[in-house]
This record gives sequence, C-alpha cells and structure tokens, in this order.
Amino acid sequence: MDLETIKEFKQQLLERKLVKENQIPYVLWWVKHYLHLSRPDEHLYSAILAEERREDWQIRQALDSVKLYKRLTGDADNNTDVSLCDPICELRKLLRSRSITQTSRRRSGFNTQTALFQRHEVFGSFESSYT
Repeated sequence: MDLETIKEFKQQLLERKLVKENQIPYVLWWVKHYLHLSRPDEHLYSAILAEERREDWQIRQALDSVKLYKRLTGDADNNTDVSLCDPICELRKLLRSRSITQTSRRRSGFNTQTALFQRHEVFGSFESSYT
C-alpha cells in the first residue's frame, strides 16, 4: 500500500471538498481496505464486502470511495470503471433469485425428505426386496 498516494488522495479530498470533512476517515479506511486486498475488481470487491457481512450502505460507501480514489489518482481503468449496473443491484438480483427458488420449493412442498420418502414408497426398501 502506497502511503504517499493515500496522503495525496486525502489532500485532494480536503482541497476540492469532494466529501464532507467528517466522512474523510471513512473514505480513507475503505480505500486502505481495498488496497490491502490487492485491488480486486468492483464485482469481486462488493462480493468480499458482502461476505464480510457489510450493510448495503457500507458496500455503497466503499465502492464510491474506491471509484473516487481511482479517478483522483489516475488509477481508473476506463473499460471496467463504469458499471452498467450497480454491483449492489447485481447482488440483490442474485440473492432474490436464490430466495425465490427456495420459497417456490417450500410452497410446492418439495424438500429432500419428502422426495426420499416418495422414492421409498415407489421403489420399496432394499431390505424388503432381498428377503
């Protein structure tokens, strides 16, 4: 992690008043966290934050901090910096699809135990077929 770059970034935040002064420590913390993780891409970083059980607002704050850092330090990759869809939006879609799948299985009465029981009734047990 380049401490000189972090100091320059902090100085730019203060001079340009890009964030409120009381928010600067949080922005810096997220940038340091991002750099400590070896600069993962945006989607991977949001997945890591979700895995760390961060709240939605924290994930958004972290991603905004990293985008700001990339733009101010010239570290932005023009091909991947601007997302077509917000990573949080993608994460919600994924979680929602998993939830819908589980909910529809419960509503339809499907679960592993009923499937095994029904199979047992249809095919019988192995013990009864050999005795």
